[in-house]
Amino acid sequence: MWVDASYDLSDDQLLTGATDEWQKIKTANGALRHNNRVSTKLAGLPAIEDAFEDSTPKGESFEESIVALRSGIVYTVGLHTTKAYKTVDEKQLRRIRYGFRLFKLPNGACTNG
Repeated sequence: MWVDASYDLSDDQLLTGATDEWQKIKTANGALRHNNRVSTKLAGLPAIEDAFEDSTPKGESFEESIVALRSGIVYTVGLHTTKAYKTVDEKQLRRIRYGFRLFKLPNGACTNG
């Protein structure tokens, strides 16, 4: 599992731009198959949840990421797990997701995006 806050480097500075770029990286060269995408919320912000899967000789693996965008920062809560641990790990991901909080932006800070 991971939590990340990084500057948005996509050209359009939109949530879909950030998540589409992430999807391209994850599915490049057949590394993972994109399985599902749904609109959701993260800390009250509009977010996109993506699910990926992969089958290897060592077994199935799964990856989920919840991505939100605020003021040029991409917030990501993610999980990479195996079939054996998927149910338990998804519960932990939900706990992290629902406990995720953002500090208020300072007065005058840009709030678009």
